[in-house]
Amino acid sequence: MMPLYIHCAVTGDYDVPSSRKGRAERLTSCITNFIMQYTDKCRKTCNREWRRSGKPTDVENGRKEARMTIAHEVHVKAFLDGFHEGRPDFKKLLDTYFSDDAFYQPLVPMRVPSRGREAIRAELERQYEFYSDCDCIIHAMGSSDSHVFTERTDTVTLNHDNRRIETRLNAVFDIDANGKICGWREYYDSGDLIKKLGVTMDQFEQIMAAA
Repeated sequence: MMPLYIHCAVTGDYDVPSSRKGRAERLTSCITNFIMQYTDKCRKTCNREWRRSGKPTDVENGRKEARMTIAHEVHVKAFLDGFHEGRPDFKKLLDTYFSDDAFYQPLVPMRVPSRGREAIRAELERQYEFYSDCDCIIHAMGSSDSHVFTERTDTVTLNHDNRRIETRLNAVFDIDANGKICGWREYYDSGDLIKKLGVTMDQFEQIMAAA
């Protein structure tokens, strides 16, 4: 019987194992080495292609997106902190954190959006004729590469009777390519707020109406 020669594609060696067990072990070793070297070669080739094409890997994309979303959350948090400090400087806040063409919709879908920084500032000034001393507690925050979602409780002092009331709400912030807020939408239970204010639906609509 002709002896069984095993040619290792990795090392180029020929071997004549003395037993069936030896042949199996030698064959397994050759296959394992071949797979390891082939995998390593593929990885290096892919890395070279990624470098040549300038396209990042999935891991690099994930890291970039994570850094981006964290930056968006920090940006929105800084805006909310400034917005809830005493009597805010609305012009300074909007110039710092908002894009020129941003919009603000204080109650979706009841209110139409105020568009542009000047219109947003006018709406916020109008609101502060009705209440003041707005405190904010952020309960949850999440983000993507283009949005920041917040859940918070706002507590305000009503100017006409100095009562403190609070409301739970969600806000969605759209973020543009420059990292600025370009959209701000708020959602809350208007029925609950009407009860706390002690007003009728018609009176609430008048309070929420744009000046």
